[in-house]
Amino acid sequence: MNLPGTALRLILCGALAACSALLPARTPDVYGLPMAQHVDNTSSASTAADGAPVTPAAGTPAAAPMLLRIRTVAIGATLAGNRIVVMPTPDTIEANRGARWSDPAPTMVRTRPVEAFANDDRFIAVADDEGTLRAPLELDAQLRAFQTEYRDGKPVVHVGLDVRLVDPGTHSVIATHRFDVEAFPAAADAGSVVRSFGYATDALSRRLAGWVACIATHCG
Repeated sequence: MNLPGTALRLILCGALAACSALLPARTPDVYGLPMAQHVDNTSSASTAADGAPVTPAAGTPAAAPMLLRIRTVAIGATLAGNRIVVMPTPDTIEANRGARWSDPAPTMVRTRPVEAFANDDRFIAVADDEGTLRAPLELDAQLRAFQTEYRDGKPVVHVGLDVRLVDPGTHSVIATHRFDVEAFPAAADAGSVVRSFGYATDALSRRLAGWVACIATHCG
């Protein structure tokens, strides 16, 4: 039986579609948050959470060297999980289908500041929620941004964190601050973008450590 050309093409297209559906999906590449040795391609803007200058509230600052507890980082549903979030436009949120993080974003964002504080001589010890250390200062954080944004067709990595320094004895807020750090990948591929996340997170962690030390010691 000779089939018309159009019918034959439809049959072939249907068969190819069925075969494609049976093929296993490509496993996404898994990336950890890299340690950055330099932050040359990073710029930042840090402002108080309410837009006003950062000033200590009532509370008893710790004496250096300081003990600090960093609590679990709070996060919205958009940034939860292992997805590498991409925003092609300000109103569009997508996930990089070819890559994902090795750990959830809140875990990575808390781990990196812990390392920064541990390497800072101004802090004698740093604990997390699982630790039994009684610290006179606690840091609460809300992860506001951890994504790649496209501006004028170019990728920009944006990490934003809102923090509160709290006296756990009185449950009073000593100070608040809003951190925003941006890094500019050299290319749009996953490797370049992931390296920029490392740059931005490391830069934010160092600034966070400096801010906590300054507030706690009334450096002004």
